[in-house]
Amino acid sequence: MGKKVRCPRLTCRSLNVVPVTTDRKISLSKGIVGGMIMGPLGAATGALSGKRGKTVFRCMNCGHTFEVKL
Repeated sequence: MGKKVRCPRLTCRSLNVVPVTTDRKISLSKGIVGGMIMGPLGAATGALSGKRGKTVFRCMNCGHTFEVKL
């Protein structure tokens, strides 16, 4: 099971949080290797399959927004 995310506010500490946005990092090396193996489609797929960045969550109890690296 995945990592459980809690609201970081000391007065709340709720598990009732929802993801708002997710940033992804583009991988140059995976794009190059994908391009060498599968051509342009492999380059695009390899570049977009980079690491996950930080995800912004919002607490449904107190409304606080915060970032978590998953």
